[in-house]
Amino acid sequence: MTQMLVHDLKAPLNSLLHLPGSSGGEGRQRIQSISQGMLSLIDQMLRVKNLEHSELVIQPSRQELRALGDRVLKTVSSWAQGKKISLQNQLEAGVFLNLDPAHFERVIQNLLDNAIKHTPIGGQVRLGCQVHPLEPGLLRVWIEDSGSGMTPEQRDRAFGKRESFARGATPRSSGLGLYYCRQVVEAHQGQIFFDPDFHGGSRVQLILPLSEASPAEPARSWEPRQLQLLRPLAGQLAGLEVYSLTHIENLLQTVKSSEDKAIQSWITALEKALYEVDETAYVRLIAQITEYSDC
Repeated sequence: MTQMLVHDLKAPLNSLLHLPGSSGGEGRQRIQSISQGMLSLIDQMLRVKNLEHSELVIQPSRQELRALGDRVLKTVSSWAQGKKISLQNQLEAGVFLNLDPAHFERVIQNLLDNAIKHTPIGGQVRLGCQVHPLEPGLLRVWIEDSGSGMTPEQRDRAFGKRESFARGATPRSSGLGLYYCRQVVEAHQGQIFFDPDFHGGSRVQLILPLSEASPAEPARSWEPRQLQLLRPLAGQLAGLEVYSLTHIENLLQTVKSSEDKAIQSWITALEKALYEVDETAYVRLIAQITEYSDC
């Protein structure tokens, strides 16, 4: 029932976020801001509810961090564009971490949502990383914004469960998203905190162990015949938003007759992302096909 209610709430909100017409105008920016905030809160409520009823279980695999960042930035780009905020992916290519991609992409999306929310029109949000100067086996990942900044008390309390406070003149909501972020990062044997030495906005830092230098294995190995069937479909899906349920379901019918177990598993995961209106998972699953190298 909870999943159904979340889906019913998120689909019309996504429709509001993608109304046709000019991206300018104070009214449209207001609609985008309110809708994005409501979507984030719905996501946070669902995730924290799940955490309260079961232990967080992660399924890490070796992930290229910049590619993961690119996928998440696509999901928040329309909101940033509505506020004329510059989004910059400064993550280095070729850096690998052992991450649960579904959970970790949600963490990055939550942190980007938070940064965009508290950054004024025309500001900047940057995503970057650096090998820890004192611990070569650790990576520092950060998201920084040119917003109103935080007080020491706000930084200390930010990741507590159900914390609520104001940042600058903007009331902050429940704080559930930051609590979820802390749970996921700690499950990856990492740390998360707001940098007390950053000025001119806020910077949240994640300290995570680097993956071993062994060659990366793809999340799934696709055969040429499978790619021949799925690539045209994935190309069409890439042009659709996750809430375009009827159109997407019609496209999936073209491959549902396949008896290939790998293809059926991919379809099942994609349908789950549609049911939960999980845009991050939806984009990631499509990228598994469109970005797969069969060389």
